[in-house]
Amino acid sequence: MWEAEEPASWGTVCLGSQEAHQEARNSIAASAVCVFNLSAITQAFSGPFKYQENSRSAWLPYPNPNPNFQGLYMNLTERNLQDAQKFILMHEVVQPVIPIPYFMEDNIRFSHVAVDVVQGKDMLFHIIYLATDYGTIKKVLAPMNQTSSSCLLEEIELFPRRQKEPIRSLQILHSQSVLFVGLQEHVVKIPLKRCLFYKTHSACIGSQDPYCGWDMVMKKCTTLEESLSMSQWEQSITVCPTRNLTVDGNFGMWSQWKPCTHTDGTSVGSCLCRTRLCDSPAPQCGGWQCEGPSMEIANCSRNGGWTPWTSWSPCSTTCGIGFQVRQRSCSNPTPRHGGRVCVGQNREERYCNEHLLCPPHMFWTGWGPWERCTTQCGGGIQARRRMCENGPDCPGCNVLPVAAVCRSQPMGAAGSGTGQATTSRDHWELRPARLTLNKPRMKFENP
Repeated sequence: MWEAEEPASWGTVCLGSQEAHQEARNSIAASAVCVFNLSAITQAFSGPFKYQENSRSAWLPYPNPNPNFQGLYMNLTERNLQDAQKFILMHEVVQPVIPIPYFMEDNIRFSHVAVDVVQGKDMLFHIIYLATDYGTIKKVLAPMNQTSSSCLLEEIELFPRRQKEPIRSLQILHSQSVLFVGLQEHVVKIPLKRCLFYKTHSACIGSQDPYCGWDMVMKKCTTLEESLSMSQWEQSITVCPTRNLTVDGNFGMWSQWKPCTHTDGTSVGSCLCRTRLCDSPAPQCGGWQCEGPSMEIANCSRNGGWTPWTSWSPCSTTCGIGFQVRQRSCSNPTPRHGGRVCVGQNREERYCNEHLLCPPHMFWTGWGPWERCTTQCGGGIQARRRMCENGPDCPGCNVLPVAAVCRSQPMGAAGSGTGQATTSRDHWELRPARLTLNKPRMKFENP
């Protein structure tokens, strides 16, 4: 709220509450600033309520049980609580100072408002600061009378282009002539008096900024407080300033597809191309150039090209003749849209280890027959042998010894009483021999 020259005070109301703004995110954006006398607000809230007995009843005026309503009850009684739940609407409408908004814009939502009263050379001016939902502050000159209109003096950008952050609060510190802007993680301080931005007489007077005027003695744009003499301080606020609006560029429509050529390394292919211009609108007054490609290329014929050969693979053998392989692919680039395929082989082979002969294969022959026992009776040794072919280093032994024990026993029972000698039959029993190796000679022992 801010004070006006008339006895009553003024207040500002944006369209909708904060909750309504949150719910209307997906609706068509539009905001307005309206001005009300506080006397009209007090009169409406001191009048009757609008009350509906039930859902089928009409809304009717109901006498206000608390005509000195101030918006906050202290020491609430049970009756006060019942009335607060029962009466939620005022019957009378708060009438604005003028029937039209002081300032209104489409496609924008205003989230916060702050007002400063500025002493100009000839009169007081009201400057309205409006926070937008995309993170800028609009500086608006309120109408100087009921027949004039408001003027947008400038739009202060707090962030780099195309970066958005909601503004959470606006507060003017009049003693320092600064505007504090509350953001998510920090606070920005903006000076209200920005006269140093206007370097020339025409820029200073043409800005129509109530804070600034041209000091004809110092030959620069200053505030009223900084001027040496009010008679030498020039200010003329009569019309809205002519603003050089910054316009960001935007692409127009794509052209029709047309044949074109495309160079890919050393090869040239035929393609289809289309273009568009950054002219809808073209960037103006420092606006951003269009973002994105201005040309599209499609269906380009491209001849295929070989990739470099891979390294030779390891030889397929460790000795004796083997072979190695290396490969390449037709993907540098891959042929497409009718382009020529690669000419040549994608695989090469070569022999390897031609001069590295393999050593002969060493192996044991089969075991030979058992040799004769070393004794005819008693304990003896039998053995059989095998041979190592193609060398002396076959693993294992070439002799397999076995112990043989000879026994003699009468054919008949001993002491038969016949007095005749009996013949005997040799019985042989084979038992494995224990082999002890004593280099450099071999010894066999009977167990």
